[in-house]
Amino acid sequence: MDQYRNAKKQFEEKYGAGNFDCYYDVFLNLRNSENLKRLKQIYGEEDHFKSGYQRKNHSNYKDNSKKSSYQERSSSN
Repeated sequence: MDQYRNAKKQFEEKYGAGNFDCYYDVFLNLRNSENLKRLKQIYGEEDHFKSGYQRKNHSNYKDNSKKSSYQERSSSN
């Protein structure tokens, strides 16, 4: 049962809670390989999107960190 719990925990950390039992039984036998393949493709696409988004935002942060948001007041006299 420890092996089942560990596998379930790792799977659900990656693919979300409640998903493991839809794909595996308590003996860790795969129930439906096509559904699992689709799930991995979906999460692979999301990971690709997230990593690209994070890279873009990180580079924007780095570029903006060099600039100051403080604006000097110029005297109007």
